[in-house]
Amino acid sequence: MRRGELVGLRWSDVDLEAGTATVNQTLQEAYGEPHCKEPKTTKSRRRITLPGVVVDALRAHRAEQDRKTLANEPNWSDSEFVLPAPNGGPRWPSNFDRIWRRFKKTHDTPCRFHDLHHTHATQLLKADVHPKVVSERLGHPTAAL
Repeated sequence: MRRGELVGLRWSDVDLEAGTATVNQTLQEAYGEPHCKEPKTTKSRRRITLPGVVVDALRAHRAEQDRKTLANEPNWSDSEFVLPAPNGGPRWPSNFDRIWRRFKKTHDTPCRFHDLHHTHATQLLKADVHPKVVSERLGHPTAAL
């Protein structure tokens, strides 16, 4: 998923039983505020199958968010977002970028976050997944990656 698709992902877009996430919106910054928008293209609106390890991590993450809500934790409000800001509100894409830069520095990883999007495509193609399936998974309008 693209950065804006990740920070815009809501719990209502995730089906943990089916192991899927549906890209229905993207979160972008405009005029000093985060705004939900339509995905980049019509093909960007898609359902993605999630690996079991991701489903397990999301279950644990959801449980932690529920715990914070039930405990009425200070500076936390129940969030519709899967990856909310520390207060439960929408996470600004630029803040996500800062987190990624810290991760890169800590783990000595030279790639940009968007490079993961393309690395995923490369790995799928190496595994002989049909290019049309790969382009649909990434939300590209054509198989020309």
